[in-house]
Amino acid sequence: MSEINRVHQWNIVAGNAHKPDTDLFHLYLDLIKEEYEELLAAEDKEDHLDAAGDLYVVITGLLHSMGVNGEELLKRINDSNFSKFAATEEEAKKSVLRYMDDLRYENVSYKKVGGYYVIRGDKVNGGKNKILKSYKFKEPVLGDL
Repeated sequence: MSEINRVHQWNIVAGNAHKPDTDLFHLYLDLIKEEYEELLAAEDKEDHLDAAGDLYVVITGLLHSMGVNGEELLKRINDSNFSKFAATEEEAKKSVLRYMDDLRYENVSYKKVGGYYVIRGDKVNGGKNKILKSYKFKEPVLGDL
């Protein structure tokens, strides 16, 4: 059993149903805020890991309460994220060219990393070395989850 499925199992045992419940949903939002604040206040690796792990569990609980399969959500998000990378050098070159007219970015280039080409650029307003999207980028389809 995956750890995400164990969180779902925990929520079943705890009586947190697979249905959109406004009170439960807002409880999870409050817990997410609480765990996020703990993460920001953490002072060492152990505290960071504890808060990040709790945040992960609470977010997974929120998904459970919404009846969403966390594994499927992550798959779709990962598929979308990986589509930011170009599969070939030709795709990478085309992607860089598409950013030439985009006034939000400068110094756009690509670099081969493993089997992918990563497109990066600097945001004109200060963000450096941001991963940019390949022209073949696909948004995740989430409405049916």
